[in-house]
Amino acid sequence: MFSLTTVNIGAAAPDRAARIGDWLAAADDDVVVLTETSAGKGTATLMDRYARAGWNCTELTDMGGDRGAAVAARLAPGRVVAQGMPVTLAHRLATLPLSTNPEAIVLGVYVPSRDRSQLKVERKRAFLSELLTAIEKCDPSMRERLILAGDFNIVAAGSPQARTMLPFELEVLPRLADAGLVDLAAAAGFAEEATWVGRTGDRTDTTMSAPVPRWRSVS
Repeated sequence: MFSLTTVNIGAAAPDRAARIGDWLAAADDDVVVLTETSAGKGTATLMDRYARAGWNCTELTDMGGDRGAAVAARLAPGRVVAQGMPVTLAHRLATLPLSTNPEAIVLGVYVPSRDRSQLKVERKRAFLSELLTAIEKCDPSMRERLILAGDFNIVAAGSPQARTMLPFELEVLPRLADAGLVDLAAAAGFAEEATWVGRTGDRTDTTMSAPVPRWRSVS
């Protein structure tokens, strides 16, 4: 069993990134998924801190001015080869196999946000479609090891905020469930408690796992 935290760092500047790092160190989780990472010094400060502490970290790829995701774990890297997820915005995914028993694969994801503009709606729609299709088509032996965590920028259909979602956004969680992934918060008996809370009060669950929830997850 291991614990996992996912945090949107909001492209933090170095000073705030250092404070986030202190908070995460006090939380003492085994795996950390960072979303809204950037090419700035703040993200580099956080990842360098984990690397110097001997953690297993994903590489920061060229994001072309966009935001992305990263994963760091105090656990050793797993031997399983993670199947690639063919998405256009590949920097918004970060994959890290872990030497657990059975071996797990953490997939950190930062789904694009949107406003009402057609450009951003289509960008988000395309990313989610590509991600869901990749998960559905990936080898079952990989999918049963998968822990999907991060910032999905969606809410569940039963949420009061669902009225702000478009139909393609409300399809995400059901499609993940159909692919065999399980909402860890609900499986642990916290169905009424959100695992993500936004500044405006929007709440959602952001961590799903393979059919048998062998690992505790806290977002």
